[in-house]
Amino acid sequence: MYNSQNQPIWATNTVTSCGNSTPAPAPTPTRPANSLINNTIMQLGSSIKSNNQCFSLNAQADGNLVIYRQSNGQALWNTATYGRNVKQTIFQSDGNLVIYNTSNNAVWASNTERRSATRITLEDNSNFVMYNAQNQALWATNTATTCSPPAPTQSNNIILSSVSQANNYFKTQYYNNQWNPDGPLSSENCGPTSVAMIFKLFGKELSNTSVQTSINRARQLMNAPMNNNIQTNNLQVVTGLSSVGLRSNTYSYDSNTLAQIDRDLADGKAVIAFGYYGTNWRNQFPSYSLTGAGDTNHINTILGKTSSGNYLVGDPLYRGGVVEMNRTQLAVFFSYNGGLHISVARQ
Repeated sequence: MYNSQNQPIWATNTVTSCGNSTPAPAPTPTRPANSLINNTIMQLGSSIKSNNQCFSLNAQADGNLVIYRQSNGQALWNTATYGRNVKQTIFQSDGNLVIYNTSNNAVWASNTERRSATRITLEDNSNFVMYNAQNQALWATNTATTCSPPAPTQSNNIILSSVSQANNYFKTQYYNNQWNPDGPLSSENCGPTSVAMIFKLFGKELSNTSVQTSINRARQLMNAPMNNNIQTNNLQVVTGLSSVGLRSNTYSYDSNTLAQIDRDLADGKAVIAFGYYGTNWRNQFPSYSLTGAGDTNHINTILGKTSSGNYLVGDPLYRGGVVEMNRTQLAVFFSYNGGLHISVARQ
């Protein structure tokens, strides 16, 4: 409405276009790099990092959702969903964080539906915290820690010097009431079992995990077939070690092998050895009746060295725990067809 001077004095305020266009949709919220927002999907292999880059939340290929400290690869929290045919993780619109398997069944959830959660943030102290729109914390992993791991008391790696110490990390590849109470009656798990011992030695084993579950996890992280009756190789062992942030070096057998193993152990490293399991090797153990059957290529661990210079050998086929062996005894393991060894240390 205008007056005689063509000045507007009233209007309906309904300005629009002459076509049938619809209003532009509301902008989609931007997801911060360290957070999940409603309807975010984490596919297997994806991850987010804290703003200070010290911590990561990883949706692993094995189905486990894990928070890691980046500096040393230490697992700080996990959902224990490895091996459950996980498809994806979704922070749903109802505020629930849910992990689904390939049949679209929930295998884990934060149980925070209907609490108006709008984001989950991986904080700079590793705590994974769920917030509402008012920035009130609704749920958390309660994993607050420092960016750098606590300083080691002696070495950045591992120094074991007695059978009693080493037995804290020992596992067998098949059923044994003491060393693997839920294991199979037989298996070809010498590789995964050796890797599982190393994981435990370096603090890479998940908490509240049974022996056989730890072995299954090692096999998965090695990208090996999930069949206890299929043997594994050195490349798969290296894959498993690197998946949890451990550094490894592989050495083919030669005349300097035992000297190299001595140097590795003196540096606080552990060793995974590849040799031959036969009668001559079984004869090196204190009790022949506790050794495994069969003549085959084999994998075991050397977890340390005693003050007298004997090796602490953890053989997954021996049901008597870790055994002390001298240099001549250990050499028998490599005597049939050579083999190799892998030294293991933290990054």
